[in-house]
Amino acid sequence: MTSIGPVVKEPHRLLTHKDYTVEEIKSILKLTDLEPCEQLGTEDLGVSPLFDLTRDRCVAKEGVITRVRKHNKNLMDQQEQYKEAIRTLNGELKEVGERLEEASRREQALQGELTALNQQVASAHPDLDLSGITMDDAVLATPARGAVAGECDDSMESDLPTRTDDVILAQPATTPPVDTSNPSLEILEAEDPFAQGKDDEALVDAPTA
Repeated sequence: MTSIGPVVKEPHRLLTHKDYTVEEIKSILKLTDLEPCEQLGTEDLGVSPLFDLTRDRCVAKEGVITRVRKHNKNLMDQQEQYKEAIRTLNGELKEVGERLEEASRREQALQGELTALNQQVASAHPDLDLSGITMDDAVLATPARGAVAGECDDSMESDLPTRTDDVILAQPATTPPVDTSNPSLEILEAEDPFAQGKDDEALVDAPTA
């Protein structure tokens, strides 16, 4: 795509136009001005003070970068340790919650069994007062109550019988009424019959006076 009209050229500048700058300098410089420059010797780059300064600055920056990276790595390691500790704590909290739920279910089951046993005992012995029997009676009333609470729960669970519909509680033994109309009969039943026969034979064999 071509433009119509004269092309406007910008003014040449020494810092932006190389060819123009070289032509301008050639007209200014003379050979006598270049002779001192030709007499100067050149130095290796590693011997230059500017190179030494630049190298020191680079080494210092590399040291700073190395320390920053090391510190960042330590922070990342600590963060991973914190994350692992948080995961461990969450697992322990979950386990404790499950144990608490299990203990609550066991307590409810024991409470139901205790209520059922109280009802059966009350039906068998209406004259007994079972209102004061609670779950707290199984726990020792000592300062170490909290320490032995778990053991008491385990012992109560193992000692209490399993509730079944076929179980019939044993009734208290009753003494049969004694018939006092014939006391001799009662004495004979209580004595040994063989011992009574021996006594009769001894009376028969004894000499009469």
